[in-house]
Amino acid sequence: MADVLTENEVAIQHRPFEIRESDPFTEYREAGGILEENVFDEALKAFRKKEQAHKFGFSTEQQAKSFAAKFRFELTPQQSFLYCFLREEEKLMTLPDQKVFAETLLMTRDFRKYSKFTLAYPQIYNQ
Repeated sequence: MADVLTENEVAIQHRPFEIRESDPFTEYREAGGILEENVFDEALKAFRKKEQAHKFGFSTEQQAKSFAAKFRFELTPQQSFLYCFLREEEKLMTLPDQKVFAETLLMTRDFRKYSKFTLAYPQIYNQ
């Protein structure tokens, strides 16, 4: 006996495939990111231009390493750069370190690290 498809299954099979162009900022915001688009773009452009010669404050770099060590994960060069860049961004001086670190993980789409980090600091989005 042949399998009979339900009306729902037929509709699913004939649904047009939706192609969505990837927009990093939209994906970031949909994932819960709070940064403004201009700050997001500025940080990514700085990294892409290889402004890695940019000297960040020692304490900023140590803070990034400290968060990573506490949660036993390594930061990628991009995550380290973006955290330092955002932490020293004047517009973000009022944000707590934990929130800036969480935003960095979201920007780089590292949801595994983001989830682990925000479970430990659930209050960061209540501030």
